[in-house]
Amino acid sequence: MILVNGEEVSLQLAERGVRLSNDLWVREVRQRSESGAQSSILSTDYRFDLSCVAAAMFARWCQENFFRYMRQHYNLDRLAEYGVEALPDTTRVINPAWRQLDSQIRRQNGLLSRQLVKRGNLMEVKQTAQNKR
Repeated sequence: MILVNGEEVSLQLAERGVRLSNDLWVREVRQRSESGAQSSILSTDYRFDLSCVAAAMFARWCQENFFRYMRQHYNLDRLAEYGVEALPDTTRVINPAWRQLDSQIRRQNGLLSRQLVKRGNLMEVKQTAQNKR
């Protein structure tokens, strides 16, 4: 099996269907280590291969372990500040994402307008030609 980081590993995996107390069927994936210890994963993903589900879940566990370690040893939660800053009422703030989308819309509207004008001119020329007949 190839993990998310590209590392190739050999794991003992097994799966079975399990019905939970609320009558939801889930996919249970078990991984057995060399020492015989087992880790169980419950998933509702039935489309992907067993190894893909296991690799994704183990990658998530690695991330969770990393953040737990960072919170314990480096006070990760204190690095982010949730402060606010007062702004004068006259200051206009525009969302950069909105500005970009608005620019794209304006550009497309301009192109559409030019195409409509061209079509209108062609239709006018065609009408004139028909009237001269």
